[in-house]
Amino acid sequence: MFRKDRLGGTLEELKRIAGDDNVFTGEADILAYAYDAGSARARPDAVVRVDSAEKVAPLVRLLHGAGVPFLPRLAGTNLSGGTIPLKGGVILNLSPLNKIRSIDTAAGVAVVEPGVVNLKLQEELAKAGFFYPPDPASQRVCTIGGNIGENAGGPLCLKYGVTSDNLLGMTVVTPQGETLDLSIDASGPDLPGLFTGSEGTLGIAIYARLRILPLPKHILTAVCSFASVDDAMKAVASTIAAGIVPRALEAMDRVSLDAAGGGGLKLSDRTGAVLIIELDGNSRRDLEKEMAEIRSFAAAAGSLDFREAADADERETLWAARKGAYPALAR
Repeated sequence: MFRKDRLGGTLEELKRIAGDDNVFTGEADILAYAYDAGSARARPDAVVRVDSAEKVAPLVRLLHGAGVPFLPRLAGTNLSGGTIPLKGGVILNLSPLNKIRSIDTAAGVAVVEPGVVNLKLQEELAKAGFFYPPDPASQRVCTIGGNIGENAGGPLCLKYGVTSDNLLGMTVVTPQGETLDLSIDASGPDLPGLFTGSEGTLGIAIYARLRILPLPKHILTAVCSFASVDDAMKAVASTIAAGIVPRALEAMDRVSLDAAGGGGLKLSDRTGAVLIIELDGNSRRDLEKEMAEIRSFAAAAGSLDFREAADADERETLWAARKGAYPALAR
């Protein structure tokens, strides 16, 4: 365990680089950084609020040279313990780095800082008729930097892939304080892919270049209930075997549904599992044809009912149970 008294002169150097008002060591200040959304707990010795991307490299060089353990942190919604300072040391709070630097719809690229909240990016992109595919359940609070660290996905990953599939490049600071510009356009290994999912152990992303796509013209959403998870999986297997790739295809068992209070879904006593099915595209006729096929696959698998959302509000209601499942189970 790293001892707080070993920070010594490093603490003053941290203040010099980050600013006096951005370095915290008080018990009340550091307590919030002792946990994430999982169950692990460990308190840091100090927290540094990083308010400029240009400060990350000198801070890392200082801490590395002084032998002080350090971790990057953003929203802390992860469940893996990647932001828990098991050896004490310093937390680098990157949340203030929350600017969307550019949105280039012609090139299909957005450049963002790591502290940009996933949903905030989605809202800004929607104004231009675009979206960023990865949509974790915690997207209202999770950040792009955290998504990169965890290689986050979400319901849309079935069709559009996880973070690594939508990351075009990034600027990172290595654990030694060197700044590297990584791009999938460069020859050689996929270095952005290597860094993605490393939970900050290989480097800290200070800028990310993301793939953005035009919003589909139509989205169809349905929920289908079954007596068992096995029956639901039969419908899934038939759907995929038919070459239909839904925008999202999510399953929930009865335990999850009960924990979430049904999430607005109408469940019978016989319901043992539900599927949430979502299709998107630019031809409504094609989507309706695919949804009709999925309905027939569900019926063949023994579905109890099949309900399609009539509008965007009902679509949100159908998704409420899925997005609230983990918090409900945690309670």
